Amino acid sequence: MDLVKDLVKLGRASRENAKIKVRQPIRRIHIDGKYQSLIEDLVPLIKEELNVKDVVFEHDLNEFMDFSLKPNFKLAGPMLGSNVKAFAAELAKADAAEIITKVQSGEKCEFTVNGQTVELNEEILDIRISAKEGYDVSTGNNLFTIIDTELTEELINEGYAREFISKVQQMRKNNGYEMMDRIQIFYNGPEEIENAVNVFEEFIKSETLADIIEKTGDSSMEVQNLNGVDTGMKLEKIM
Repeated sequence: MDLVKDLVKLGRASRENAKIKVRQPIRRIHIDGKYQSLIEDLVPLIKEELNVKDVVFEHDLNEFMDFSLKPNFKLAGPMLGSNVKAFAAELAKADAAEIITKVQSGEKCEFTVNGQTVELNEEILDIRISAKEGYDVSTGNNLFTIIDTELTEELINEGYAREFISKVQQMRKNNGYEMMDRIQIFYNGPEEIENAVNVFEEFIKSETLADIIEKTGDSSMEVQNLNGVDTGMKLEKIM
């Protein structure tokens, strides 16, 4: 559970960095494959906490991330003297992903440069890890998560629908409705909201106890922000 909590925290950081709101579903998150046997039974919890459709245990990170290694010249310069340039050249030719994985896991890793042995660690290295286009990576405590930031039309529609539901639930509470009161929902929004409501109409009804969802031309309704889209909304209790 501690591991899952840490991974969820990293996943949330990636969502925030990519400016993807909590109620907007995302397609998948990639997690280090070495933890699969340990937390595979907790995948449903990860999906729920991060609002993600799929959890993939990943063994090859090169598809998603770019790695680069350079000497930390402030430390390596005084240590290696004239050999620091040769050290930089050797790092540039090395498999950066493999070295970073070893160093961050505490595995011993050494280079020999012009007869001088250098033990690689996070202090002597300038490690750069960046996500490729379409992904966002978060790292910490020798863990990583990679989220797929591409939002399909279906995912965007579901995000609008979930935000629509959240606003209705808050409006029900503000209106003082009882838990089992049936309602009608009226809204006035642009085409993208109308499309999402049409696709997820039955889901919205079931989650909000609504018998009717109707688009109107009424411009006097309370305006709600649905993932950046202003939408007028009004509820009426069915007697």
